[in-house]
Formats: sequence, C-alpha cells, structure tokens
Amino acid sequence: YAAVCPMIFAMAAPPIEQTRSLKPQVQAGLPQFLFQIGWMTFAVFLLSQAGGWFSESSSGIISPIWPSSGFVLAIALIYGLERALPAVYLGTLASNLLNGEPAAFLYAGPVGYVIELVLSWALLTQSVRIDLTFSRVRDFGKFVVLGCLPGPMLAGFYGIIVLYLSENLSASQMASGYLGFVQTNAFGTLVFGPFFLFVLRRQDFRPPTAIGRYELLGYSLALAAFVWILINVPDLGQSVRFVSIGGVLMLSLLVSMRFGLRTATLFQAMFIFLVPAFAAMVPIRLIEMRTVSGGGGFQLSAHGLAFISSLGCLLVAAFRDELASLRMKFALALSSADLCVWDWSPSGWACHTPSWSEKFGLPGNKMISEEVVRSLLHPEDLPEFEENFRLLQERKNGNV
Repeated sequence: YAAVCPMIFAMAAPPIEQTRSLKPQVQAGLPQFLFQIGWMTFAVFLLSQAGGWFSESSSGIISPIWPSSGFVLAIALIYGLERALPAVYLGTLASNLLNGEPAAFLYAGPVGYVIELVLSWALLTQSVRIDLTFSRVRDFGKFVVLGCLPGPMLAGFYGIIVLYLSENLSASQMASGYLGFVQTNAFGTLVFGPFFLFVLRRQDFRPPTAIGRYELLGYSLALAAFVWILINVPDLGQSVRFVSIGGVLMLSLLVSMRFGLRTATLFQAMFIFLVPAFAAMVPIRLIEMRTVSGGGGFQLSAHGLAFISSLGCLLVAAFRDELASLRMKFALALSSADLCVWDWSPSGWACHTPSWSEKFGLPGNKMISEEVVRSLLHPEDLPEFEENFRLLQERKNGNV
C-alpha cells in the first residue's frame, strides 16, 4: 500500500514541471550539461543563418521570421533557463560574427535575444499556470499572449538603442527596425515555439491513419507547386500571385482542421521558408509601404498579415484538438452510464451513440424511421414516449 499509493497520486496529479516548465527530472552531470549547451548553440546558429541563406537564394524574396526565437523558448521551457541563456547568446554571436556585423552590434546585439527569452520564460512559468501540451485553446492563447508578444516588444527597444548608437539611425528607420524585430521574433515564436516543444518531447506528427498520411502528402505536394510558381516564374502577374498565396493559406487551414495543432505546426514549420506572404517570405514588390515623416518605410501589412493568418490557422487547429478531446470524453461518459443521445428532425431520427447503434443494429449515420424507434421501446413506455414526443413537436412549431 505504501509503495502503490504514491504512484497512483503521481499519475492522477501531473507534476508542476510537466505543465509549467517541462524540465526533465534527472539532473545531468557537467559533461552532459556542456554537451547540451553545445548542440543548442549550434542549433541556434543554424536557425539564425537559415533566413539569410534563403533570402540570398530566392531571387528577391525576404524572410520576415526569426525561427531561433521559438527554438530557444522551447529549450528553456524543457531543459531550463540555465542551458538556454548561453545557447541563445553564443549562437546569435556566432551568426553575427559570420555575417560581419559591426563591432558595436556584434557583442551587444545578442543581449536583446537574452532579454526576450528571459521575459517570455518568466511570464509562461511564473505568472500563470499553463499546460504546454496545448490540450485546450486557452492554453495556446496564453502561450501566444505571454510567450510571443511581450518579450519581442521589450527586446526591440534594446535592439534599436544599440543600432542607433552604432549607426545613428533616423526616427523612421528606428520605427521600421523596431516593428521588424517585434514581428519577426513574435512570428518565429508563434510557429517554431510549439513545433520544437513537440519535437523535443518526441511526439509523433503523423496523422493516425494511412489515408490521412497520404492526404497530408497531397497537401504538401500542392504547397510545393504553389511555392515553385511563386519563386520560379519571374513575370507572374499579381492576380495569379495572390491566387497562389491564397492557395497556400487554404492548404494550411485544411491541415489545421483535418489533423490538429501538432501536424499543423509541422506543416508550417517545415515549409516556413518556402511560403510567401503568410509564413516566411514576402515578395518585395507586393509589400505595401506606409511612409512616415522622415521618408522611411516599414512593412506593416505584409508582416501583420503573416502573423494573423498563421495564428488563425493554429487557433483552428487547437480548437479542433480540444473539440475532439471533449467528444471522446462525452462518448466515454455515455458508454459508462449506458445512456444514448437521439436527435429528431422531420426526416426521421438519428442515434449519436455508436455503442447503442451497434447494440440495436441501427444504421451508422443514416436517419431512422419512427417505426424503428417505436419498436425499440417497451410497450408500457410507449404512451409516455408519444406524449413527450407530441409536446416536443408543439414546442418546435411554436405552439407551446
């Protein structure tokens, strides 16, 4: 009894680390600790270089996203802040060094990403209780509000101050730089934060059925076709280009509705550098420039559309997951209580409890006639059923 009860209580009430920081329970030694920082630093470096690499190889398409911001937040939530902080600073420093950044920005710039990480981590782990498996829509909403927005907004001010001191930027250039930093980092956290949380917990992204996997493959091939058109056809008209971008949006929305949040984050993250407009890249000639006093311009509409469109798709996916979970709980409750749910319309009756349909040999999703329903009732219960049904029809027709 003494050995079994703690195990039962542990299964009934998940530990705080599982729902808040997800930090592993086993503490690694110094060699393992340094190894973890090493591979995290290398990953931050690669993700920081990915956007610039694709921008140079995609002929006039820029990437308004910073995927390493989502990655470092995920490793901070899972492995702890003590590993994520040196990784984000050293990885960003190495990326700046390779890109030939000015000396003043080389060492001071990565501090902004450290500020962003610390604030996002603190808000998600210390201020509220949040389930980072995103089993409910409100948990995903908390992640967006607390993890994606405040950190980049605060760190953006620091970054602009460093740039101003090193390059003497004008007011319009600082406004453009600030908005660019906030949008790219918030967008990177939105898409890559949940994605790497799933990856690092080794969760399966594949649809549960073979048909679903082929369906997802079809969506991916269609997306590749849209991307090929957008990148490789130089004289493509704006109307055709916008239709292609709309097709990309529809594909992401279909994946969200069909497969849920986990597969939706995979779909967006895997193709994030190949999706113009809402995911990663915006054709320069389509960016709507808003001029401010001083002559500068900044990309408000394109980056804002990118963030909102992606957020909408992921919220749909989170809602789909929660709805599926509620349906499963409802079915289990009905099964354990041996109850049945019926629905009536002028065309007949429908049974919404699969176990009862199987028990009485009723057709699956087809309407059932009144004669069949009456035959299922006990003769002594038939008069009460007919009276209740008569009252139901009168209420439906507005007579009562």
